Formats: sequence, C-alpha cells, structure tokens
Amino acid sequence: MKISIETQITVEAPPTRIWRILTDFPAMHSWNSFIRSISDVLTPGNRLSTQIAPPGRALSCEIRAIRDSTLSDY
Repeated sequence: MKISIETQITVEAPPTRIWRILTDFPAMHSWNSFIRSISDVLTPGNRLSTQIAPPGRALSCEIRAIRDSTLSDY
C-alpha cells in the first residue's frame, strides 16, 4: 500500500539550518510527535526504517532517501 503525506509551510531560516534540523533524527521527536524513530544513514538510495504514530494509529515504513538537486549544497 502506498500512502503519501504532504504539507507545506514557509520558514524564515537559512536552508542549511532547516536541513540540519530535518536530518537530526534522534531529536526529531522533540518537535514532531508523530515521528517515533528513524534509523539508518541518510544517503541517496538508502532506505530509512521509520516508525510514525499519528493519533489513533501506529505505522512502520521504509523511506527511500533521494537527492534533491536544490539541497545538493547542504
């Protein structure tokens, strides 16, 4: 089953700071209560094991890391 979750916001911060926060997996639960854990190394093509728990439901999934050309310098 394929599920897509998308959201969008505008953040007034440099891209390097945002990328550092989004890829600090051990600290992610402190600001995103849905994320229980993300394990493995973030490299293009690698699969990250992820556990999320939206209200009333717990899910485990794998996320494939890709390289976004707009983030290539971060």
